[in-house]
Amino acid sequence: MGDWKDLCPSLISSHSNTNSNPAEVNKTTALLGLVEVLTEYSPDDIQDNLGSIGGLLVTCLNNQPAKVEVACAKATCACVAVMRDDASRNNFKSAIASILRICSDSLNRGDEVDTTLIIEYLVEVAAIQPLFFKTSLEEIVGAMLVIANSEPLDFATRSIALEFLCSMCESAPVLCRRCTQLTNGIVPCLFSIIFEQSAEVEESDWVQGSYCDDASADAPEESDTSDAIAEEAVERVSSSLGGKVMGASLMAAVTQLQTSPDPIHRRAAMVVLVRFAEGCATLLIKTNQVSGMFAVLGKGIADTNPRVQYQACQGIGRFAILFPDQIHDLLAMFLPPLVSLLSDPAASGA
Repeated sequence: MGDWKDLCPSLISSHSNTNSNPAEVNKTTALLGLVEVLTEYSPDDIQDNLGSIGGLLVTCLNNQPAKVEVACAKATCACVAVMRDDASRNNFKSAIASILRICSDSLNRGDEVDTTLIIEYLVEVAAIQPLFFKTSLEEIVGAMLVIANSEPLDFATRSIALEFLCSMCESAPVLCRRCTQLTNGIVPCLFSIIFEQSAEVEESDWVQGSYCDDASADAPEESDTSDAIAEEAVERVSSSLGGKVMGASLMAAVTQLQTSPDPIHRRAAMVVLVRFAEGCATLLIKTNQVSGMFAVLGKGIADTNPRVQYQACQGIGRFAILFPDQIHDLLAMFLPPLVSLLSDPAASGA
């Protein structure tokens, strides 16, 4: 009986060229699944046998049955995540294009589960070794934006693509500021998700929401909801990339949307305004932009739609915490209209 250290060589030596024979396909898929598992339980063995394992992965990543390619993509990403040094990890850079193709092919087949698992590994790499994606960042960001923007997909699939983008921004902000796919595409993507998720909530359901006595105890926490994920992403990306990069595009969108005839768009303007302030409060104070943001909230308070008004009220509370030195200006501007709304609920559309 061999030692534990003999497991990887034994696995690799058992592999033969995969063909369309179902038995061979299943055998190769199982072998790749074992490689993936070994990355979790014995990463040193993966590292020590990188040459032979790498050869197996290269063979199985292209021009193979879909089942084999998906298993290989997962095993490859798992290996990247556990490499101990940059030199070993960089050997896998050439696989990124194939991995993205396999994700696309899987989604086209309706296989969202495996795609999500592959991207979860990519998120792990982005969080700990983001420079691995330096030479392919435009391509991988473009692929993640396509997934995050794809309304027919389950939101779990879209949200993991969004998580990759946020993780890259947080781990490598300098690199991401130079990525035009990201800086040009992330704001429309986030607004689109916020619009979409807000539209799914009927007015009557919103009224019977978390502040209603009859609200269900089983309702999901706010941080777990789809719109909350996108809203949080606004703050995470703004904080990571900075107001100088994100401010112009975000505030241009807010300015445009606050005059939209669609209350969903006007509410989104309030949401994004506050989340941007959460991420870049220090910069906004230094550049004297706070009063201009107060003016945007003022239009929200004066809105005829209760959901827009409610979001603006939430924003006033957050601004009081974010900008304590402006609390007197805040009270002077908003206390009278808030008292008026409370005195005459009909004026708020309630």
